[in-house]
Amino acid sequence: MKKYLFFSILSASIFLVGCKDDPPEPIEPLATKSVYIGNEGLFPSGIGTLSNYSPGASTVEHNIFQKANQSNSGASLVSIMLDGNWLFIVSAADAVVYVINTDTRLIEAKFEGFGSPRHIVKVGPSRYYISDWVDKGIRVLNMNNKKVGPVLPTGFGPENMLVYNNWVFIANKGGVDNGALKNDSTVSVYDMIADTLIANIEVGRNPNSLQLDAENRLWVLSGGVENTDMPSLSIAGDLRSINPDSLWVLDTILFADISRRPEQLAINKAGDVLYYMDNYQSANIKLHLTSDTIDKETIFIPGAFNGLGVDLIHDEIYVADKLNEPNEGTVTRFDKDGTAMHNFPAGINPKCFAFQSNR
Repeated sequence: MKKYLFFSILSASIFLVGCKDDPPEPIEPLATKSVYIGNEGLFPSGIGTLSNYSPGASTVEHNIFQKANQSNSGASLVSIMLDGNWLFIVSAADAVVYVINTDTRLIEAKFEGFGSPRHIVKVGPSRYYISDWVDKGIRVLNMNNKKVGPVLPTGFGPENMLVYNNWVFIANKGGVDNGALKNDSTVSVYDMIADTLIANIEVGRNPNSLQLDAENRLWVLSGGVENTDMPSLSIAGDLRSINPDSLWVLDTILFADISRRPEQLAINKAGDVLYYMDNYQSANIKLHLTSDTIDKETIFIPGAFNGLGVDLIHDEIYVADKLNEPNEGTVTRFDKDGTAMHNFPAGINPKCFAFQSNR
């Protein structure tokens, strides 16, 4: 009995020592495994396409939606958005939103009944807001029941959106109403729990994009107004910072060049540098330090770009160049200092980006 007990204890000790010496499973470093590129197609109603770029291998695959589903994603692809393994694809001209699984690339949902959908943001478990120019508001998309809710009114041309706590800020870019062009100067604020309008904040003319910085300030980029008959009377775009809790405007930074229509505001990983395109469809990439109270007209990446995205994992900048339509465009990947790392082909009129991590 004592002999049996001795060998039992010895075996257990060896087992425990062996377990203790086993090295822990290494944790894979956080990295960007895929960059999805939305290609708008020929303006105004060309078929959009989706490309997938692998930063690790520096390889790109085109037409991934069509290949997997034997169909196209609709006309005028204007925006994409990732939520886990769901990729939302918004096609404005066909007024449709597709959701595909990024593992299989197959369609998991198709939503219709919009006027002209633009951008999408997550507002709760399986709930999303989609801005809509024609409907002059936002719609609630529900992935649980695959339904689209009624219109929640905003200003003219609701565009990009940003979630802050339980509020959603919506930039009203201006648009067409009953055949007439309408400007707007507001950011609508919605309670995303109750789906109720909280306020409309007065900002610059035709705001189009928003970002939240490291100091918890909301930045709003406005494109201004172009006067084609009398260019000297055009209104410059501007950049405003807002306290997202009190909704007070903290500062207004005017741009000197009234001929440019800035858009697509983005921010770096640290939250202290803003990037934007300084014109519509043919732009330099400029930067603005969030600590600056004036515009220093700093060109960060010169060019004639029509799309901008920032990979917040690696702090890298992606810019899209549509080149000469109907030819395919290109995308260039830059490091945070503005040094080009890789240039690769995309589809026709590449415009928007979504970045997917490896975990």
